[in-house]
Amino acid sequence: MENGNETQLTDEVSLGKFKTEKKKKYLPVSCSYGQIVYSIAAGQVDKFAIDSQNGTITTLDIFDYEQHQTSFDLTIKATNPGSHSLFSLAQVSIQLVDVNDFIPSFKEKEFYFSVPKGVPIGTRVGRVEATDGDLGPEGRVFYVIFGQNKYVGFDIHQTSGEIYTTGSLRKQGNTNVVLKVLAKNPGIITGTEVDEALVIVSVINTNDAPRFTFMEYFVNITEDSPVGTYVTTITALDQDSLLNNLFYSIQDGNTHFSFAVNPSNGIILVNTPLDREQWPFYNLTLTATDFGFPPATGTTNVIVTIGDVNDNAPLLTITEAEIKENLPQGSLVGKLNAIDSDLPPNQGPFTYWLVNPLMDSAFSLTPDGILFTTRPLDREKISVYQVLVASKDSGIPAMTSTTTFQINTLDENDNPPIGKNIVIEVKYFGSSFQGGMIGNVQPEDPDQSDTFTCTIKSAPMNMFSIANGSCELWSAPFQGEATYNITIEATDQLHYPVNNSVYVNYKGFMNASVDNCILFYVSSSAVENFLANNYLKFVKALDSLFNLQASKTHVFGIKEIGSEVLLLAAIKNYNGQYLSREVARGVSSDHKKLLESQSNVTFSHITSDPCLTIPCRNGATCNQNLLISQDVAVLQSPAVIFVSPPKEIFNCTCPVGFTGEVCEVDIDECEQSPCENGGTCLNSPGGFHCECKAGFSGTVCSIDIEKCLKMNCQNNGTCVNIDDVYRCQCLPGFEGM
Repeated sequence: MENGNETQLTDEVSLGKFKTEKKKKYLPVSCSYGQIVYSIAAGQVDKFAIDSQNGTITTLDIFDYEQHQTSFDLTIKATNPGSHSLFSLAQVSIQLVDVNDFIPSFKEKEFYFSVPKGVPIGTRVGRVEATDGDLGPEGRVFYVIFGQNKYVGFDIHQTSGEIYTTGSLRKQGNTNVVLKVLAKNPGIITGTEVDEALVIVSVINTNDAPRFTFMEYFVNITEDSPVGTYVTTITALDQDSLLNNLFYSIQDGNTHFSFAVNPSNGIILVNTPLDREQWPFYNLTLTATDFGFPPATGTTNVIVTIGDVNDNAPLLTITEAEIKENLPQGSLVGKLNAIDSDLPPNQGPFTYWLVNPLMDSAFSLTPDGILFTTRPLDREKISVYQVLVASKDSGIPAMTSTTTFQINTLDENDNPPIGKNIVIEVKYFGSSFQGGMIGNVQPEDPDQSDTFTCTIKSAPMNMFSIANGSCELWSAPFQGEATYNITIEATDQLHYPVNNSVYVNYKGFMNASVDNCILFYVSSSAVENFLANNYLKFVKALDSLFNLQASKTHVFGIKEIGSEVLLLAAIKNYNGQYLSREVARGVSSDHKKLLESQSNVTFSHITSDPCLTIPCRNGATCNQNLLISQDVAVLQSPAVIFVSPPKEIFNCTCPVGFTGEVCEVDIDECEQSPCENGGTCLNSPGGFHCECKAGFSGTVCSIDIEKCLKMNCQNNGTCVNIDDVYRCQCLPGFEGM
């Protein structure tokens, strides 16, 4: 039979001390059988004993909680003496209980910590530590700050020993605060079972940044506010000085320098005229800097919303329309609409009217913007109309704008075609013409959109052809010099067909023509006008001039250069020899006025060297280089069609920063974003310029001014940044870092 029991034993029990009793009762049978004898059957018999008569368990050893085991198990046997003894077993568990036989002890008698004065409440300062020899609950250590400095801005965590701030330390700047800390065990302090230590906290004086009254300021101001208008006042407090002597400035967000702040009192004023339509909102970053060492800066944001005034006139959304000719009176041209950069109610509804319309104006406009015709239109008489339209908004006072509105008259096939004479000059390089399309031979027609179909009525067999459904004349390959007259019939499928008389002149030129050519630069609006009105006159005038010299002329090239027409011509004696270009140029120049009057043109240059006209721009170098293309170009006009291979007479070597045929195009270097550190790139002819942000300089804003100041370059040396390494670039005669 077994029973279990548990008892506790403190570690300060002396040897042989009574601890507990074990009793067992049985119903009596006889006097001897009712007797009980106790003994320890198993367990630590060297540490415990039991009284055999009354079951009292006593100790045989001295126990130390910190040095020995704290739990013991005994098996107690209760026996009836006699020949037929009976017994019972019981388990007894003995727990060793700790007593507070050690007191806490600080590892150091003085602890030294430091903390800046501006730290927030709850900042950790340091940690003190004490130890206790007890291992059980009696060994727990608690910390307490006591004495007159208990409430000077510090406290201690009672179990971890962490010291932290509980208030502002600004008044403790550059001082040492001495705290008394006590280490104790759990429970009430009854005597000397405690230890004490001193904690010396050095409060470091730092220059704290000024603090603004508000983290953000919100301001509304209208865009018509004149320069000098009061916006708001920002205020910051210097927590390190009662004088509150601060320097205010705008750090960022001040686009176009629209605002200025008084550096002494923080008053913000309008600095430049405002424009809500351009900048409706400003997020200004302002700073307040004290005069400490080093100076400290606080920041705030001022959000400025610009209110609208009616300072923008409405603008038409479209300024051009089109309408067919011959439509009846009252036909709709279009509905005008306008936009206004202002906000409501300074926008629509808008009112429209025609400004100073003529009595017989072909158009009328209603106040709500409906534009219509007052009579049928005739495109062949007037193809483009321009009227002046006024638009007014609904603001107070109202704003009005005037816009030129263009009406294009669309064509109808209401005129018959007219036959005409056409001269086609085919100038080929080398021994033969390779064949191909040599011009459009459609008739004259006042209408613009008519389409024609042409057929050949008379021409040499297999020499010419026209593509189906068109008027494009094609020539077979040809060798030699000849003139052909062919008749072309044309129709617009609505009116009677008409006939065109076409003269095709073939003439080749060789390298000798190129080598001895002279250049005539004609001032003309376009090649088409020159061909239609002046070409044949010029050829006749040039032939007449050199017939007197017993020579024949050959104009073998035409090229449009800018606003001028370039003619290439060679002069050959009747004996087959070419006049040198210098002789031909001299004769032509001497008779320039005669040629101009007979051709009804003006020559800007007559030369044998195209580079003498200085065609290359922006300081480029001109190179004379006459090249003949393998292709064929067709220059079209109503009366004369000129067919010849394209020619290049010079090329230009462009300087850095320019490109184009004559170096007329400025390369925009800013497209490559060369400016560093937030600099703004401004393109300039042949180069660029970087506007650097504050604190940076150099060609591409790569130089940090502050870092360069630290370099302290001497003897007029220049600080440069090469691959993010700053060094001094010395003048000749100096060296060193």
